[in-house]
Amino acid sequence: MRSRTTALLATICLALLGPLAMSGQETEGNEMQLATGRKYTKWFFDGNLEELHKKFSSQMVAAMNVEKLAAFRQQVEAQIGAEAELVEEETAEQDGFKIYIRRAKYANTSDTLIQTMWAFDETGMNGGFYVRPEEQP
Repeated sequence: MRSRTTALLATICLALLGPLAMSGQETEGNEMQLATGRKYTKWFFDGNLEELHKKFSSQMVAAMNVEKLAAFRQQVEAQIGAEAELVEEETAEQDGFKIYIRRAKYANTSDTLIQTMWAFDETGMNGGFYVRPEEQP
């Protein structure tokens, strides 16, 4: 079932990101990353996709229109359900992107943490994202 869940949860990450250097420091930039990541996550899971899509970079817009984004969101929601518990939030910077990673437990996946990642530039334009089960070491 786990491999099926992993296979069914589409991963969308157009920014080619290598290993991330995480930052636990609370700084003004860090707070902006947290706020932006939380906002994009809320918009995605609440279905505010028109607003979210306005924040997509031109490369993201070319790869995913609002209809594809809506289909992806419906698939994710059907598979993982509602967020049950926020476990951790982290920020990083990589290749000119500000990264936000949210680890949470969801109603249908209580035994597996789900990661939501947003990669955005200094203006908040989204260059990539994913929602996927956390890989086990």
